[in-house]
Amino acid sequence: MSDPIPVGSGTAGIALALRALSPGRGWVATSPTVCANVVAAILAGGRRPLFIDIERTTLGLDPELLRAEVSNVDAVIAVHPLGELCQIQEIADVCRAAGVPLIEDCAQAEGATDADGLPVGSRGNVAVFSYGAGKILDLGGGGLVHANSADLRTRIVAQTAVLGDDTDAAQAALDALSRGYKRLYNQSYPKFGKDQIDTFADLLRDAAETGIVAPERDTVERATRARRALQDVVAARRRHQQIYREILTGISGLQFLPVSLGGVPWRFSIWLDSEWRDRVLKQMLAMGKKVSSWHPDITPFLRPDMYRSRALPNSAWYSGGVLNFWLDQTMTEDDVIAAGHEARSFILAAA
Repeated sequence: MSDPIPVGSGTAGIALALRALSPGRGWVATSPTVCANVVAAILAGGRRPLFIDIERTTLGLDPELLRAEVSNVDAVIAVHPLGELCQIQEIADVCRAAGVPLIEDCAQAEGATDADGLPVGSRGNVAVFSYGAGKILDLGGGGLVHANSADLRTRIVAQTAVLGDDTDAAQAALDALSRGYKRLYNQSYPKFGKDQIDTFADLLRDAAETGIVAPERDTVERATRARRALQDVVAARRRHQQIYREILTGISGLQFLPVSLGGVPWRFSIWLDSEWRDRVLKQMLAMGKKVSSWHPDITPFLRPDMYRSRALPNSAWYSGGVLNFWLDQTMTEDDVIAAGHEARSFILAAA
């Protein structure tokens, strides 16, 4: 990979990569269990998303389903979900054979390594890292893009050179999208009325049009300093994940979602039967607890003209039962132990 390129956000990084990789205005393949910012980035890159189902081993984009669609897209975005690597080597092989560029979204997986010991972001044409709130390394914002060739790096840098610099407006648009996404989900997911869907489309459009601005030039320096502590951050997250696992082991009907040796837990994630999960989620949210069910299948949020997809059974399974608990640098082991026992009580009470 070439020297990193600073960008205003991970969203901006994906959009700029799409603009640089090819001039088309077609489709971009990705998984549907992504955050709204990925969709905004695809729109900002002049494309529309083609959603391909996930597989259950890693909860990432299914490479075999991708193989059937890859000739119909301009690019592929492989998201590493929940800090776990997707089947990135297989996805890269499919893309390489078809001559389609691959973007790795590493926003939730900084510090992860694959089965060959390669760091996350090593397989794609472009790797995008994010340093906003809740990320593995939280710097309060910004991102970095790595390209796999000097020529591609030059093209991405050229895209950053023509951006505006209204960072306040950009952050406001991205924050509005995040708030709207959470509000709609917590109120109505997965069934929305036309007005709600139209409102969400407006938020996506505003984020795509306003949220891509010139980066802060010290992002590389800040990220480099933060990465000196990355191994310690990863080790702490893995310890905290194990604490949650030990506390929640033995609850009948509770499934632990996949964890790999090279993964970096973004949050601690479990799966419960849908009605059971919904009861736990609503009760804990009502009490202000640090719990969520991210990221669900995003297609119910979108107007039909905004995307394409085939059947998404695994995404529906995941969305109906996922529950995740915070794992961030602000939590001590005592905090995690307390949160784990609290979660266990809620889960058992709602069973």
